[in-house]
Amino acid sequence: MAVALPAGYEWQRGQPRDRAQLLRYLQAGYSEGTASLPPSHLARTLDRFLSEETPIWWIVTAGDRQIVAGLWLGQSQDQRTGDRQTYIFLVYVEPEHRRRGLATALLAQAEDWAELQGDRSLSLQVYADNPGAIALYQRAGFCVESLSLSKPLIRNAASES
Repeated sequence: MAVALPAGYEWQRGQPRDRAQLLRYLQAGYSEGTASLPPSHLARTLDRFLSEETPIWWIVTAGDRQIVAGLWLGQSQDQRTGDRQTYIFLVYVEPEHRRRGLATALLAQAEDWAELQGDRSLSLQVYADNPGAIALYQRAGFCVESLSLSKPLIRNAASES
């Protein structure tokens, strides 16, 4: 069952053949938070994970059916409990269609799908430099379970010779 959308929008089920659109949205979402980093690895992410088992939903405008938002899901394992969970690879809404409830509808669709799969939780990754997305996810009931820490390793160019 599809989640209700605001007037003027409709659901469209995506397919793995929608790879180009999915890549555009992955790149757009990635560049909004980390514009200084090139998103060249995202095509490899699609190569690795996009399949019939990883569902895609688009939100399209009624009438011309232009894609304006997307959701891509997969499944993973909760590392603490061992339970299978739904992993959200992508939630993206075109900037001119934001603040209309579309992202909230995408998250509700993810939750409905996860429950139909018998999954016990939803998980996703959000970058710390994207406060708008963090606020959206917190309003939707997501909470911080862990922190991902990283340390850049800088090689001395002289040592590589």
